[in-house]
Amino acid sequence: MTLAILKSDNLVGMEIDAIAPTLPETDTATVPALREIEAVFRAADATVKAAAESKELTALGQREAVKKALRVAVQELTPHQTVAERLAATAAATRTQALQSSTGERTLEVLMIEREVRDRLAGRDPLEVNAIYQGALSVGDLTTVNAIERAPSAFALLTPAMLEQGAAVKLARSPLAEQLAAQEAEQRRYASILATTRTQLASLAARYGLDLSDVK
Repeated sequence: MTLAILKSDNLVGMEIDAIAPTLPETDTATVPALREIEAVFRAADATVKAAAESKELTALGQREAVKKALRVAVQELTPHQTVAERLAATAAATRTQALQSSTGERTLEVLMIEREVRDRLAGRDPLEVNAIYQGALSVGDLTTVNAIERAPSAFALLTPAMLEQGAAVKLARSPLAEQLAAQEAEQRRYASILATTRTQLASLAARYGLDLSDVK
């Protein structure tokens, strides 16, 4: 039986179960890495259940056992959080590289186009500038898009939403698009499993009137 079809008994594992079938067959590393995060929760959950069922522990003893289990779990999540941060940094660097590569070389022809664009935009109002920018995006004219962005007076008139649209078009047309998409997906998966794990640990803590911040 493969990990992809295992049915877990906790929300962290169930989320991993849902992720597994979406991965390419060549990806043999993601699920085991995510299962390591699940193992942190499972260990804490087992300890908490054992404490709750113990005939030897007082209520105070149970609470202390829970605090210790959660403290260990939080500590064991630290290296996984470091991995998530590294994945985010890698994706951010690739995104920056992709956006920079979309500007291309500023040849004499490009410089002339930039000057023409600046002249054409002189005195235009924000609606006109954004319309011209959107028109260039719609036909994939990145030379004009970049020229508008390089014109300080025009760039200042572009709305945040329009700039986001411009970045999306550039990224989609970048040779790094597939690489970036894969990196961002990996980061999202990792961050999501970490978030779910923390939520489940917080639920364990709440049963005993604790907060995760209380056990650090």
